Amino acid sequence: MQRSFVIYLFLLLAGVASAQNYVDLAKLYYTNSQNNKFDTTSQTSDMTEVGGEILLPIPLKNGSAILTGFAYEESKLRPGPQVKDPIKLYVINPRFGINWVHNKKWTGQYMLLPQISSDLEGKLQGHDFQLGAIGIASYKKSENLSYRFGAYYNGALYGPGTFLIAGFYYQKPESRWTFDFMLPIWADINYKINDVFSVGLRQDDMLRSYYINDPSFSNQDEYLVELSPDTYLYLQTAIAKNYILQFKIGHSVGRSYEVYNVGDQIDLGFSGINFGDDRNKLSTDFADGLIFQVRFHYRLFLDDYANSKN
Repeated sequence: MQRSFVIYLFLLLAGVASAQNYVDLAKLYYTNSQNNKFDTTSQTSDMTEVGGEILLPIPLKNGSAILTGFAYEESKLRPGPQVKDPIKLYVINPRFGINWVHNKKWTGQYMLLPQISSDLEGKLQGHDFQLGAIGIASYKKSENLSYRFGAYYNGALYGPGTFLIAGFYYQKPESRWTFDFMLPIWADINYKINDVFSVGLRQDDMLRSYYINDPSFSNQDEYLVELSPDTYLYLQTAIAKNYILQFKIGHSVGRSYEVYNVGDQIDLGFSGINFGDDRNKLSTDFADGLIFQVRFHYRLFLDDYANSKN
């Protein structure tokens, strides 16, 4: 049974039915984890990630919005001690969908998530492409609290996977605490020190598969499955009202980078439970370790946007 971790996703737009009062239109990040030991040897592997996300909503007259966006990520690591040189893995992910205001209480976000996910070695082919979809319904319980329910599907290289999603967003205007949960994707607890600084605790969970055009463990086509549950403490600072910096230090908990032959799949994955999983793992995992991350967000506050339109 594989743990319930899903590809990183986020609630793309905070609509009328959400208590969240902002949306991050752009994100940039850099992640570094050094000297991670493999389970079976004294050799180590470094891991780095650099990426960015852009959201481009197109407002509609009824308060809804067409959602477009783009995400890019490049990772670098050794998936096994027998792999001499680190490999690079890429995700190129355009996003298309709609944020639909059903009524004063309910808003829905519905997205198609096609992506290229591979080492980009050689000519692009079918295994380099994957297609996912997500639907999230937000229920506005009060001005300070909203609930989230939904599901995500992806035709990944390890087999078809479906995940249920549940969470909430809670913030009282007179309180310094904010709780932002979208399980099993993320959980975030933030404490505002003043108008410039805040601190927080963050859990990010990711499950993703990449096609390997240049195999390292066999003479057949291979794919790599990244499972990376990471827990962070962070310091956040507003260098200006709309510009946010985060400095994060954390530790992975049960992460793995597993390599399999293409075609060696599960029958079905549902919320982290794999049915018909008799795959033969080719690689050796490396142990959990410290992780450092720096993030930059461009944040649009919805009240400011609404006031500018009045």
